[in-house]
Amino acid sequence: MAQPLHLIDLAACRGDGADHYLHNAPLLMLFHGNRRIVSYEENAQLVCHHAMLAAVSLGLGATIIGLIPPVVDRSKVLRKRYGVPKENKILAALIIGRPKYKYKKSIHRELAGVKIV
Repeated sequence: MAQPLHLIDLAACRGDGADHYLHNAPLLMLFHGNRRIVSYEENAQLVCHHAMLAAVSLGLGATIIGLIPPVVDRSKVLRKRYGVPKENKILAALIIGRPKYKYKKSIHRELAGVKIV
């Protein structure tokens, strides 16, 4: 479920007004699953990974933020605000936005130990 970031005011935790947790990203996606379903944790992580790849393929920046799931999962107010069912557990959070820096070149890396047969 994607939500505007202004709904989570984690910047107030630091007291300096800066967004140290979500880095002013315009989009936060929460991934959650029903605890009674087999492999719900793995499924949520896979979907999060696919969302990250999709964002990057569109030229956007994407970062998994590990602090957000436990904070939202333990808050009745935030769970209600985001419409997370009681039987679900929030497992991953992904922020998406425009990258601050654009690189023309990347580091060339050899695939050490990989043999194509």
